[in-house]
Amino acid sequence: MLGQPAAIFFTPEDRQAGRPQGEMQSSIQNGRASDERWHLKKDNSRFWASGEMMPLKDEAGVVQGFVKIIRDQTERRLAEERQTLLTQELAHRVKNTLAVVQAISTQTLRDEIPFATAREAFNARLMALSKAQDVLMHGSWTTASLRELIAGAASLHGNGDPLRFHFAGPDVTIGPKAALAFALVLHEMCTNAVKYGALSVPEGRVSVLWEILEEAETQLWFRWEETGGPVPVPPVKRGFGSRLIEHSFSQHSGGVVKLEYPSTGVRLSVKFSLAALQRPDA
Repeated sequence: MLGQPAAIFFTPEDRQAGRPQGEMQSSIQNGRASDERWHLKKDNSRFWASGEMMPLKDEAGVVQGFVKIIRDQTERRLAEERQTLLTQELAHRVKNTLAVVQAISTQTLRDEIPFATAREAFNARLMALSKAQDVLMHGSWTTASLRELIAGAASLHGNGDPLRFHFAGPDVTIGPKAALAFALVLHEMCTNAVKYGALSVPEGRVSVLWEILEEAETQLWFRWEETGGPVPVPPVKRGFGSRLIEHSFSQHSGGVVKLEYPSTGVRLSVKFSLAALQRPDA
């Protein structure tokens, strides 16, 4: 600093705005001037600091120079920025979750079913949503493991028997909205399999497979297949599960959905754009 102007540790934009001169003038008028802003180090890197400037006067009261005291507050500043970001992200996630809960309640109560049945279905769907939230927590709410989502569904409905509920595929991560959609669809498929399909009888099996396809763009191919259960009966009208699959996989994630009811068991196959599934807002 020897021989250099005091403004050297102010940022270029502050120098251009006349901050150093204004601060010196304020310290002369008020006895001191406080500030909190970005400053420059010798290597021109920036640090956030709180500062005090005071005038140095001789015995006659004439200003001879200034004293500048700077306290490095960079860590505090960064911590505050992280806290603000986390708060904003939490508010965003809570709003998204509440929107999903609202959609679940609306769709559940839309069908003309007894209240006790609706309550049971609603609570089960919230449990599936909660499981998905746990998986997302492992990925700091930015990504979720598809394998973990499927494993969670299998643990809830497959009684832990790998022979009854088999799944296999690469370790793929997807975005938070896609993760919630997958969790709810898997829950509906599992619930139907337990009530009416392959998991309703001891010899029934569910196979869930997925793989990455390198085509014009990278695709995720996902397949749910039931065998060994009762002959499926196609629904007369679209229920919650069908509407959920259509909205979550087709409309929202751009998936090409194929839901079939052959005599061997229910089959669901979907092909997605992997990039679309992995978007932070997907």
